[in-house]
Amino acid sequence: MGWLGWSLLGLWAGLALLWPMRRNAKALAFADGIFLAAIVALVVLDVVPGGLEHIGVLGLGLLALGFLFPRLLERVLLGWSSRETLRTELPRAAEWRASWVTAALIVLPLAAHGLLDGLALALPDSENGSGLGTALAAAVLVHQVPFGLALGATGRRGWKRAWLLAALLSAATILGYWAGLRVNSGLSKSWLATFSLLIGGWLLHVALSHRLTAGAPRPLWSALGVFAGAVPVAWVLLVTLAAPEALAFSRIFVALVVESAPALCLGVLAAGALHLFSPLAFSRWMRAPGRFRQAGRGVLFGLPLPVCSCGVLPLFGRLAGLGIPVTAALAFLIATPELGVDAFIISSHFLGFGFSLWRLFAAACCAVAVALVAGYFARDSASDPLDAVAPSLGPWRRRLGAATRHITIDMVRDTFPWIVVGLVIAAWVTPALEPAAFAAFPPPLQVPLLTLLGLPIYVCASGSAPMVAAFIAKGVSSGAALAFLLTGPATNISTFGIVAGLYGRKTALIATLTLWCSAAIFGYLTLAFDIQAVPVSALSHQHLEVAWWAWVAVALLAALLLQGLLRLGPRHLTDFATGHAHHDHDHDHDLGEAEGAAEPTGKDAAGHPAGEPVAHSCCH
Repeated sequence: MGWLGWSLLGLWAGLALLWPMRRNAKALAFADGIFLAAIVALVVLDVVPGGLEHIGVLGLGLLALGFLFPRLLERVLLGWSSRETLRTELPRAAEWRASWVTAALIVLPLAAHGLLDGLALALPDSENGSGLGTALAAAVLVHQVPFGLALGATGRRGWKRAWLLAALLSAATILGYWAGLRVNSGLSKSWLATFSLLIGGWLLHVALSHRLTAGAPRPLWSALGVFAGAVPVAWVLLVTLAAPEALAFSRIFVALVVESAPALCLGVLAAGALHLFSPLAFSRWMRAPGRFRQAGRGVLFGLPLPVCSCGVLPLFGRLAGLGIPVTAALAFLIATPELGVDAFIISSHFLGFGFSLWRLFAAACCAVAVALVAGYFARDSASDPLDAVAPSLGPWRRRLGAATRHITIDMVRDTFPWIVVGLVIAAWVTPALEPAAFAAFPPPLQVPLLTLLGLPIYVCASGSAPMVAAFIAKGVSSGAALAFLLTGPATNISTFGIVAGLYGRKTALIATLTLWCSAAIFGYLTLAFDIQAVPVSALSHQHLEVAWWAWVAVALLAALLLQGLLRLGPRHLTDFATGHAHHDHDHDHDLGEAEGAAEPTGKDAAGHPAGEPVAHSCCH
């Protein structure tokens, strides 16, 4: 039948399946988990690694553009004034407003959706064996059934409307497939990889934004659906087909997880310990008068802690929850991964004692600069430390319950997803890194390039030392190496996301830009004063045997994430990617609602019968 035929069959099958499934909340939740996991697994394991292999690290920008394009299109069509009104009307399948804006909102994105589907489905038949389109076409095929169910949900008050929309989507898909057969055959592998990454980002948006049920009435069944969708896809790509890109990504991802797990476990335990021991005196100590003193105390508090960039995030989130001033919290976040004793010892071995001292001084100055600049624009999360630490006061049983809930619910929902995203991006980017490419640029230009390179790389301060030694051995300047050492452990997508969630995107952006500028300044100072690193010649130490306790830490974190997935459901863990986290649209973020899982009665917060499918616009 071919990719196009199966895709159209899946769309219309989803439309037809709505009637028998619309009252079965368990079936809808299970199907929602399958489609979410299958699409994400295909894109993460095969589409993105294959695309980055052909066009390099810049492909991440194309992936982000494909992910953000549907939302940008929605904003252009709606405008800020009417966007919130239509967002509440569409999921309820309300009467469409008789206006050209509403018509454009429905028809144009749906037509674009179908055209992109068709172009992607044409890739396997026109790419001349480049191997870039099979997983992408499979992801398009997988999402057709849930999209058909979503279209059917718009027709609960008029099936003719749903059938017309499905016909429009089918016609656009056929047109896109026809155009793809004629265009894709003449494109190079680089252009095909560009298109694959754009469509991959768009598919991630569709999978993360669309859900088949209102709220999360069946988190357990949705979580089981995730396993049913992800395991077969991973088995086919990694075992049956042994796809090289998927295998390379998996090896790097596992290595990063094993390397990060011990420090992350330590950070989780430390964050939970702050609930057990009364932090009132500590909170008041951190609230010293003057931002400079607050920043200094944040640096001092993080100095003796042996945690890296992943382990510091749970502690940072807990400090913000305690009402610690934003200046002190940001100084702690930036300084702690850079100033550890273990990082200094390893850096001294690989890069020399003098260069490591200079790195230590630069890291402390960067942390204070970020805290002062970003703290000036941010508002503190709590005005009274007694209000912020109230859950951590009282009997030990109460404190233990607060610590357990913070670790098993709050941290899993708010921190772990960002850490996973950071590790995934790092595993995507690492194979595309080539130090010799940076060495080809003059040293003054290497500094900003290596400064920016620190954002997608997920590496701890200890692990970055042997990596930078290899960079210097291949011709990278010491100034550029220092800039990477300052930004790599301290900034990544996980850090940015958590700071944005706690203090707003403006504060996160200012903090990131300030750190980048500070790191670049110290990089140029290193060049100006001719401060040279002395890298060791033998770099085999970066492939040390993994200790048994690292695997124990991995098992503990996996169990923690698994219980959160079963208890909250996958949609609670992915809402951060679409901007719905902690918003009361049609999601239930209260644990009691998520755990209730009772038979649906009445209506949910969005006005749906509980467990019924929800219709979304294809942009949202």
